[in-house]
This record gives sequence, structure tokens and C-alpha cells, in this order.
Amino acid sequence: MQASFSLDVTPSGPAQLTIEGMDSEDAAKTEIAIEVNGTQIYVGPDPLPNDDLPLETGTWAQHSFSIDAKLLRVGRNTITIRNRSPGAFGLPPFFMLDYAIVAFLPM
Repeated sequence: MQASFSLDVTPSGPAQLTIEGMDSEDAAKTEIAIEVNGTQIYVGPDPLPNDDLPLETGTWAQHSFSIDAKLLRVGRNTITIRNRSPGAFGLPPFFMLDYAIVAFLPM
């Protein structure tokens, strides 16, 4: 999955990507990769909790990743999240995302 956003000014300090989502209900954690403008900032197991199947509510949670401000630029920026674990459509392993927020931290 991929989303883009625009910046009017060059960031001068650290940034943070916060995601809300969950991992699939199987015991193994789904391997994911996160990129900012084509540069990988995370690769490894999904840090979010597993789904609570068979309940319908899900186990939604948040996790934050640091972004080096040098990766961000004026104009269009892109966040890409990839599922690196092989599977079949609609079955584990999967990574479920509700939303993602990029925030700039005070220096």
C-alpha cells in the first residue's frame, strides 16, 4: 500500500510515522517493510498485535517509527508499506492498516 502527502517547507527536525492497525490472527508475525520516498526505514516483523479472530472487534493498536527529516522534501512525499510474507488472498499472513500519520517533533 502507498500514500502520498505534500510539504510546503523542508522539515528541520525529526519526524515520526505512526500507524494504527493489526497483524493477522496466526501465531507468526507478518514480515513488513516501510519506505519513505524509496528509502527503507523499517523491515521486520509487524510490531502490531495479532487479530482477535473470531471476535469482530479486532485488536487495533498504534506503533511509531522515526523518520530522518533528510528523507522528506518539499512537494510530494510517499510512504510505502509492503507485506513481505507470502500468502493467499484473504488469508494470513496479512497486515491491516487503519491509518498512518506523519508528525514533526519539537526540537
